[in-house]
Amino acid sequence: MKILSKKGTILAVVILYMIIIVIWGLAFLQQAYLNKIVTGGCIRSNQAFWLAEAGIQDAVGMLTANPDLINFPTEVDFGVGAGAGKYTVELTTRAGNLYTITSTGTVGNMTRTIVSQWRNSFFSNGAAFAANTGPTAIYLSGTKCGTDSYNSGSGAYGGTNVGNNGDVQSNGGIVGTGTIDGNVSLGPTGSISGVEYTGTVSYYTSPPLPPVTIPTLDNPTALGDITTTKILTDSGDYTCSGIILTGNDETNITISAGANVRIKLTGDINMGGSANLLIDSGASLIIYTAGNIDIAGNVTMNPVDATHPGLPQNFQIYGTSTCQSISMAGNTELYSSIYAPNAALNMNGSCDLYGSFVGDSVSLNGPPMIHYDEALASIIPPGTGLGFFTRTDWREE
Repeated sequence: MKILSKKGTILAVVILYMIIIVIWGLAFLQQAYLNKIVTGGCIRSNQAFWLAEAGIQDAVGMLTANPDLINFPTEVDFGVGAGAGKYTVELTTRAGNLYTITSTGTVGNMTRTIVSQWRNSFFSNGAAFAANTGPTAIYLSGTKCGTDSYNSGSGAYGGTNVGNNGDVQSNGGIVGTGTIDGNVSLGPTGSISGVEYTGTVSYYTSPPLPPVTIPTLDNPTALGDITTTKILTDSGDYTCSGIILTGNDETNITISAGANVRIKLTGDINMGGSANLLIDSGASLIIYTAGNIDIAGNVTMNPVDATHPGLPQNFQIYGTSTCQSISMAGNTELYSSIYAPNAALNMNGSCDLYGSFVGDSVSLNGPPMIHYDEALASIIPPGTGLGFFTRTDWREE
């Protein structure tokens, strides 16, 4: 009986261990099954997110081709892995040149929704934008150089009309010792080093800057080289082979009150000494330049007069692919919005740009400042059907 009892005990223990192993095995299989469900859900959720983001980019691409587009494909199907997904896109708001796009991605039972705001403007990104992807796309050297903002609709820069919306965006890096009074946006591999900033940092790569296409001018008047004082009193289109005002005497180019002027410039702008470009009240000037710009000395460009600074929106500069350099030095003051995709902006000395710059790279040496004019956010790119959309807000709902 003792032998039988001992064998029975061993059998009971073996059965107990087998039961425990079976329970562990079932628990493991159950956990593996649950993990598979959770993992599958995470994968579908991520796929739905990127489908929603694809819908946003698709909508922006269509708007860039036609800013007046109203009807989007409301539902676009995609094959996703072994399954299927889709995104739905809706233009929920269009107020002036501010667009709100809602996109929902769906994969299986997972949905993700993104709401993104965009402006159709070259100059809605802030004080400076550099498309260059290099580590020093934006270089700020000097304790007093940097960016801030104001609103020309509220008067001249200064006093209570100084803001902290001097945002800077770079597809590459930002380095130096200056101060950005605003937000910073960087490309995925970009970084910021040494430069102080008062806002937030985000990461976003802007689409390629579209090239400048000079519109067909309407019976333009040939000006040749401008080397001395010139007054344009009539609205209309002009061609010019160069602007060279470098003498010590005060020489001015004046756009008279009420005149809206467009100039196609095939050569360079070279201004020095005490030269001025004056745009009177109610007048405007757009320059399409194939050449470079070099401004130095005590030059002012676009003040109404000595006590009434001009509006940057009334002096727009567009550089073609051969416009490679825009240089400012000395005590230059420039009130302008500048879009030159291939140009490097170099500012040296006690010079100030009131407005905005969009181009390849930016370098500020000494105490130069770029004061972003917040009123430029409403400036729609010139030319019928031209769209350049920049992101102003992004959130997931």
